[in-house]
Amino acid sequence: MLITSRAEARSIVDRSAGTLWYDRPADRWFEALPIGNGRLGGMVYGGTRTERIRLSESTAWSGAASTTDISPTALRELPTIRGLLFAGRYAEAQELAGEHLPGRMTSFGTNLPLPEVRLDFTEHRVDRYRRTLDLDSTVVTVEYDRDGAGVSREAFASNPHGVIAVRITTDDTNGVSFSLTLDNVVLPGSTTATETGVAFSGHAFESLHSNGREGVAVEIRAHVAAENGTVRSTGDSFEVANADSARLLIAVGTDWAGATAGRAHVGPRLLQMDGCPRLCPRHRPARLWQPACDVRLRHLLPLRPPCRPVPAAGSAGRVDTLRMRAG
Repeated sequence: MLITSRAEARSIVDRSAGTLWYDRPADRWFEALPIGNGRLGGMVYGGTRTERIRLSESTAWSGAASTTDISPTALRELPTIRGLLFAGRYAEAQELAGEHLPGRMTSFGTNLPLPEVRLDFTEHRVDRYRRTLDLDSTVVTVEYDRDGAGVSREAFASNPHGVIAVRITTDDTNGVSFSLTLDNVVLPGSTTATETGVAFSGHAFESLHSNGREGVAVEIRAHVAAENGTVRSTGDSFEVANADSARLLIAVGTDWAGATAGRAHVGPRLLQMDGCPRLCPRHRPARLWQPACDVRLRHLLPLRPPCRPVPAAGSAGRVDTLRMRAG
């Protein structure tokens, strides 16, 4: 597998740690760093004034199941089309295939982009910026000095818990303040602030690949646990002020496999609105950042990655090409 990046992105390989690092935030989706758990994914931009995590979820599909989309003449004409191909009459086969094989899709649908989680911070002088993706632990880290004090954000996706988790810390006491909301919402629905964060309820409706009236129900919950400081809900945003640190848990669910299964990704796994029995910080098993395991959650993440980066032949120092090899 070969991965290439633009030279101006200044991608670096730390050979000993398997780490990609950059000295500036991402300006676009292709420059953001990915995290994911197989179902739920996020692209982390690493901004200092505004942090963005663009969400995606494998079952967030528009459209609906149908028994009438298959061409009724496809099976009948297939032997004829094959015969023409074997006879070398490709133009005739192409014409007949175009007439009979394509389905008559009425509302097939497609996977849709989800809103992005947006964190807004106050403006400060920023120095010594660095954002990294550790290919072993799959943790994205953003670090910089803010008016001389260190700031750190760590983000990863947990498969066992079914969430994206973010931790924000700073060297300053009471130095964590931000506003949380959901931005770039293209799906029909509503975003509201809750007592612990923000929530989105809507549907994966669109009219390019479906009829605009069918699609899964989508639920997004972003839950904040702040250490000290104050919190408040205002409209569709949630504000944290003067905290020592903060943890953000993001869950997405749909009713793709039925209403009960869809709710299981959001309710019991994260919030159950305000209960969140499994991941609430007041329950010890759910404290994702305990001193014993730190942010990398060694009890949740694989002991070794499926592949490790190897610098391309002839590369030295900064490289723009990585080879991924098994083991």
